[in-house]
Amino acid sequence: GTPPSGAPGGTPPSGGPAGGTPPSGAPGGGAAPGGGSEGSAADLTPTDDKRYLRGAQVTNSDGIVEFTTIWPGWYRGRTTHIHAMVHVDNNRVLTTQMMFDEALNTKVYAAAPYSAHTGRDTFNDNDTIYADSMLMKVVEDGDGYLGVLNFSVDADQDGT
Repeated sequence: GTPPSGAPGGTPPSGGPAGGTPPSGAPGGGAAPGGGSEGSAADLTPTDDKRYLRGAQVTNSDGIVEFTTIWPGWYRGRTTHIHAMVHVDNNRVLTTQMMFDEALNTKVYAAAPYSAHTGRDTFNDNDTIYADSMLMKVVEDGDGYLGVLNFSVDADQDGT
C-alpha cells in the first residue's frame, strides 16, 4: 500500500542508512531559495515506487505543516539537506532546501546507524547552495529533534 502523506515509504536506496548516492532522478543541486514558478501539481504525483522519504501535505489553517522523518543522509558534494517545494493553487511557487547546524549533524552522524556511513566531504561552509536562510532551528524533543523553518512566498507573483 501507499504510506500516509509525509510518512517514510518504500525501501531506502542502497548505500546504507545515511542515504548513499541520491536515487536516479533525484533533484540535483540547483534549487535556491525563492526559486521558481515552474512545475505544477505533477510534483505531487509519484511516478514510480522507488521514491524514498517523499511526501506531500496540505497546510493547516495557520499555514503550518508537520512531517515526521529520520535525519537525512548526505551524498558527495552536498551538505546535509532536505528538498522542499511550496505549491499554491497547483502552481509551484517555491523550490528550496533546508539545512542543519553542523555541530548537530556531527552529533547525529557519530551515532549508529549513521556512523557506518563515513567520508562526508561537504559541509555548510563549503556547499555551493547553502544560505543562512535555509538553516532550520532545531531543538531536542524527547528522543529526537524538532526542526522549524518559515517559508515566505509571493503566491500571486506580483512582487508584494
